[in-house]
Amino acid sequence: MISPRRAVIGLETGQSFERAPCCQPLPGERIIGITYRGRGVVVHAADCDRLGEFEDQPERWVDVHWHSGTHPAVYGVTLGLTIGNDAGVLGRICTLIGEKKANISDLEFSDRKPDFYRLMINVELRDVEQLHSLMLTLEAESDVAEVARFREKPENRLAAG
Repeated sequence: MISPRRAVIGLETGQSFERAPCCQPLPGERIIGITYRGRGVVVHAADCDRLGEFEDQPERWVDVHWHSGTHPAVYGVTLGLTIGNDAGVLGRICTLIGEKKANISDLEFSDRKPDFYRLMINVELRDVEQLHSLMLTLEAESDVAEVARFREKPENRLAAG
């Protein structure tokens, strides 16, 4: 099992890293590091919109990648779901997430209507493959109308808005 502290390869000795909250990169995704004085390296998904802010600062870019191997399910990702408002639907959704060996760390209802609910679920995952498997499983559930990965944590969207 790969230690979360040693999950990224390409850092200098003693250099720390953190996942960028704007894109929540997962092991298995292409990543780019951006150095911050006194903070270490912030790891972004290679397709993160915020990387454009650093185009004129190439000296801050670090070539990094995820360590290959099995990672623990400690990497948070936010999923947005639209589900039917019926007895037992939320329980089935939570059970499906657990059966995929993902842990729910937060759940928030963003919209409640008579026939559907929209909610944000933060799940802890091992890697991008587990994310894809979970999303496919949720999409196959008849009471799920929509599943989407949010690249930004809800609290960051609220602070930015």
